[in-house]
Amino acid sequence: MGQTPGCKNKTPVGSMQAEWDKLKDAQKDSNRLPARHLHIKLRFVKAELSDIESGEELNFDDIEEQLWDKIARMEHNRWNAEKSINGFVLIDKVNDRNLGVFLKDNLKCHWDLLPFDNLDHETQEYDKYTFRMAPMIAQLNHKKFSGSGLMINGQSYLSIEWSGDL
Repeated sequence: MGQTPGCKNKTPVGSMQAEWDKLKDAQKDSNRLPARHLHIKLRFVKAELSDIESGEELNFDDIEEQLWDKIARMEHNRWNAEKSINGFVLIDKVNDRNLGVFLKDNLKCHWDLLPFDNLDHETQEYDKYTFRMAPMIAQLNHKKFSGSGLMINGQSYLSIEWSGDL
């Protein structure tokens, strides 16, 4: 599925703090929102972060592609809503990386404010990234995903009932 756990844009986890410190507050907030939405995606697969040591753990490698596609669509819809609420407008794709960064950071313009099916494959895969990071987020918080069973297209997936607040 392309991404190395704990690594995005080839930035190792250990150096992420230095990168984080360079971000503007608005960019930090934009990075926090997918993590806050993680519980909704977990609820979708009937899982949650747990302190419980017993029980089986949800294996993200066993999640079928159809479910990953739905999770990516959820993330892109969340991202579209975030950008729209913050006043971003759709523009044509920009090939110059520096110009693209300037337009996003200063003029609130973005070329991916599109329906999921209109995105290129690379962007669709990127929309899976946050959920793929969930096991690392759980591990860093000394938690795991545990459960009993979710059926999708006749296939069993591990899960537990949602009991948290949104």
